[in-house]
Amino acid sequence: QSRIRSASRSYTVIFVVALLIGALAAPTAFAVANDMGESTESVAVIEVSSIIAEPTAAPVKEQLQNARTNDSIQAVVLNVNTPGGALSATESLALEVERTAEEMPVVVSVSQMAASGGYYVSAPADHIVANPSAMVGSVGVNFAYMNAGSMSSAIQSGPDKSGGYTEEEAIEMADMMVEGFYGTVMDHRGDELKLTKAELSYAKVYPSQKALHNGMIDEIGTEETAIQRAAERADLERYDVIELDTTP
Repeated sequence: QSRIRSASRSYTVIFVVALLIGALAAPTAFAVANDMGESTESVAVIEVSSIIAEPTAAPVKEQLQNARTNDSIQAVVLNVNTPGGALSATESLALEVERTAEEMPVVVSVSQMAASGGYYVSAPADHIVANPSAMVGSVGVNFAYMNAGSMSSAIQSGPDKSGGYTEEEAIEMADMMVEGFYGTVMDHRGDELKLTKAELSYAKVYPSQKALHNGMIDEIGTEETAIQRAAERADLERYDVIELDTTP
């Protein structure tokens, strides 16, 4: 039997892995090929160049899956320029990067920014290259809650049916979410990282020179540098470079 209950103070939680700055312009990437020699082997360039959300992450994940099943693609360069985005979309994209890195070399090229979720999806790569002016870091989670206590009553079958959370529960959930972020970074960058987990938790954004010093990136260079490193890791002497379309 449904009962009428007075709504207790509860919160709807929104988790975001993003640096809170203005949205970056998202340039459109179209499939093209740049000949590096007569070869059937390729390095694929895949862009992550907007706020990470389900519609923008989906084509990136699809192209990573395509790269893994295409016999001619021997390595991937992930061209990252994003301040982050929604946590669920970021986590699923990071898993696709990790799966791809298990099958072929994956090198990240940071053109301007790999912050928060942008760094989350970069961490599983084999090698991270950043432009001299790039910004990297902000390892953490922003979360917001909306007070749902203004509702005077609700019809529900149980006290938690509305899906609300107390403030303490919301904070506990945020702690669980950010631990997954820390774990991914420490698992994949632990050998290079010169920051402790406590230092990482400050969620600083570092210019590329400092990011190189503290082990968050491996090298300062351009996308061409990243392509060369990917080819070297795949033992390719002659190869094509193809850009895979990630337009939402």
